[in-house]
Amino acid sequence: MKYINCPVCEKGELENAADIILEISGYVFVVKGERCNKCGEEFPSEEETTRVINASKKLGVWPEPLKL
Repeated sequence: MKYINCPVCEKGELENAADIILEISGYVFVVKGERCNKCGEEFPSEEETTRVINASKKLGVWPEPLKL
C-alpha cells in the first residue's frame, strides 16, 4: 500500500530513502524504502525486507519462533 502521508504522524510525506539501517544480532543491513520528512519514521520496502530476512536466516541470526 502506498501512502502519500505518513501513517504514523499523519503530518509528513513519505520520501524515498536508500539508507535505512536494519540491525539484527549485531549485523547491519542498509536497505531502500521510504522515510517520513516530519517524524523520521522509516518504512523498508517489502523486497528489501525479504532480502534481509533471507540473508539473516543464512547467517543463522534470524530468530526462531518459540516452541512451547
